[in-house]
Amino acid sequence: MEQDFNYFLEQMQEYYTQLTGIPVQDASDVGIRFRVLAQQLAGLHQELKQAQIQAFPQTATGENLELHAAQRGIVRKQAVKAKGEVVFSRTTAASEDMEIPAEIALTCASVEGSTEVLPRYVTTKAVILHQGETQVTAPVECQSAGAGGNIAAQVLNVMITPVQGIVSVTNPSPISSGEDAESDEVLRQRLLDSYQAVTNGTNTAFYYNKAMSYSGVSSAKVLPRVNGVGTVGIVVSGAGVDDDLIAQMKQEIGEVKEINVDLSVEKATQRQIEISAQIAVEDGYSYEDVSQNCQQAVEKLMEQQKIGQPVYQALIVRELLSCEGVANCKVVSPSEDTYPLEKEIFTLSQCTISQMDHQ
Repeated sequence: MEQDFNYFLEQMQEYYTQLTGIPVQDASDVGIRFRVLAQQLAGLHQELKQAQIQAFPQTATGENLELHAAQRGIVRKQAVKAKGEVVFSRTTAASEDMEIPAEIALTCASVEGSTEVLPRYVTTKAVILHQGETQVTAPVECQSAGAGGNIAAQVLNVMITPVQGIVSVTNPSPISSGEDAESDEVLRQRLLDSYQAVTNGTNTAFYYNKAMSYSGVSSAKVLPRVNGVGTVGIVVSGAGVDDDLIAQMKQEIGEVKEINVDLSVEKATQRQIEISAQIAVEDGYSYEDVSQNCQQAVEKLMEQQKIGQPVYQALIVRELLSCEGVANCKVVSPSEDTYPLEKEIFTLSQCTISQMDHQ
């Protein structure tokens, strides 16, 4: 803004001096008028530059990007609440059936000195701890949507709402189905992809765009003639993909699909892969810092993995070399390009970054 102001002010002052031969004094009437006008011109120039940015989907942001997407029938995905299961326990077997009602509030144990806001969960339906048993499993859902509700196993162990006869609660498995609202970058990519593959209501692009419109779905693959002529299969993956979402997709997409087509919707099979690499660090850089950045780069690469997409060594090398301070690198595992089945998606089980022996 200040740069534009100075530019317009200097241009007007110079031109005025050329026409009149009189330098412009800042405190003069003309000088004050020029400063006021330069301020307005600078503001208008900023508005024009912003309008230019928002006029194209390649550069638009926020609500303006959503308006571009709406023209293609695309809506930003909303945040997804994390869902999972907890186990309520008692020390002795129940002498009679006990009902644990819905809406029991739970949270994680706080760490002393930590200021982190802990996620809160509630049970979503009532369950019965039967006579003679000491444990019962109940479904839970985070009260707030987003990835902040994702937690490790064995940490959801504080009952905000006490339950008579129950002494402990915990989540036996990690809860990782929470997902933040779709970012501008992801929404923009979906929008640009829609221009390349135009849907006509019956082709692969139609089913793909429909599947990718659901919150919680991060990857989708359409399989024409999956079970023969007149069949279409949709395979989806993502943090929010569960049986309920699969059923919802099959019903809703089934209502708009072409006539006489048998539609199937299923969840992709996750196939874990371990990535191990060695790096050489440039002079002046800390190996600990560079290796941490490399690990984050590999994790981000795998988060973008698509159904049926191979893991190429070259892509891992590209990500590593793009990290500041990496002089050289070598992928140890996988030892070669790895290919999944058409309904599989690779997920990262472990990423190990070590230092090369010779630099």
